[in-house]
Amino acid sequence: MENTIINPSEQNNLIVGDAQLARILGVSVVTINRLKKANRIPFIRIGAKYRYVLQDVLSAMKCEDYSKLTSTTN
Repeated sequence: MENTIINPSEQNNLIVGDAQLARILGVSVVTINRLKKANRIPFIRIGAKYRYVLQDVLSAMKCEDYSKLTSTTN
């Protein structure tokens, strides 16, 4: 899985979907769904779709132990 490079000046208002967020973070969409379901990352629900403000997600992840967030066992 290839990471996507984002210019830091574009992070503040960048809104992404599940697949793009997974590529940016270098994790699977399943991991994104698990983090979302556990309310570990902030999201916006628009109809049946979920969107993420990249800066909010990155800020939330700085406050958590990322290795615990992405592990399959709790």
